[in-house]
Amino acid sequence: MERTQEGEFVVHHEKLIEYGVMTSIKSNHVKVKLDALELVENEDYSELPDIWQLRPQGGYSHKKVYMLTPEAFKKCLMRAQRRPRQKVDPVVYCDYYLLLEKTYKLYTNYQLKQQAHQLEHQAQERRLK
Repeated sequence: MERTQEGEFVVHHEKLIEYGVMTSIKSNHVKVKLDALELVENEDYSELPDIWQLRPQGGYSHKKVYMLTPEAFKKCLMRAQRRPRQKVDPVVYCDYYLLLEKTYKLYTNYQLKQQAHQLEHQAQERRLK
């Protein structure tokens, strides 16, 4: 994750490959993936100016670089599918978000019980006065 000059965090598109969301390292395939996930350019991600690289056999190639918002990156993780040659099984991200949801529900229930206990305790103190 990187931080922009405006102080916002962005995620380089290569993290999609590192986290197993896609297997292709071609930058034009990244754009296809972002479009397939219905992510919106300049809202969910931005495209940086092309990077020109010298090829070993001669000539140049250009590479596009996409920077995703943290929310867009999470959407990619949640929608990831298992594909051949993936380094990471994306099912772990699905399990993570389900666990996170359960944890949030347990914490919310705990807060409600704690709040009820505090109200009951305050009512008892008022009765004793």
